[in-house]
This record gives sequence, C-alpha cells and structure tokens, in this order.
Amino acid sequence: KRRRQQMADKAPWRQEIELLQNYQKHATFTHTTSGSTVETALDLTGKMEEGNKVSFVVETGGAYVAFDEDATSSTGMLVPADEGYFDDNIYFSSKISIIREGSTNARIRGIVWGR
Repeated sequence: KRRRQQMADKAPWRQEIELLQNYQKHATFTHTTSGSTVETALDLTGKMEEGNKVSFVVETGGAYVAFDEDATSSTGMLVPADEGYFDDNIYFSSKISIIREGSTNARIRGIVWGR
C-alpha cells in the first residue's frame, strides 16, 4: 500500500520518451489566398531541409492543397472550409501550395515539423 501511495505522490503522468520531439525544426504558417491562382502557403527554403509532420486547418472557404507542387483542382487535395489535415509520416522538401475552391478566399493555418 505504501508503494502505491509513493507512486501517486510522484504522478509520473508522462514518460520522458513521450515528451521527446524527434524533429529538430518547426515552422508555423498562416496564408490567405488573394485570388483564383495558385499561391505558396509555406516555403520551406531556409526553414528546414524537409517536412515530415504537418497539421493545418483551412478556414473561410474550401481549398485545394498540394505538397512540393502547384495545387490544382485535379492534383490538389480538397480540404473543405473549417476542415483540416494531419500527417506524421510525410516527406516534402520545398513548399505547400494552395488554390481556393470557389470564389471565396481561403485561409490556411498550420505547423510543419522536420529536419
């Protein structure tokens, strides 16, 4: 009983290995489209060599999003307004691009972790 009480007093809720981040760099981004052409939401140049984990949300209007290429309605990933995307097993090395789906400008907010 005493052993159980000592463990409760220390409250080791998280192990050290769970708190370690294996990506040395991160970059946050927010971009609002200004027209109906493709735009770069995040340029990795000078920020990191590669993106390996990404999380973002698209707001105000739907948009097509692409990694390492220009987004189009046929090659981009459609993310509806107020929806998001997360991937922790990805590789891209240059940019995230965005093009709005309709006539409403879209805003994308997110974070990328990488090396």
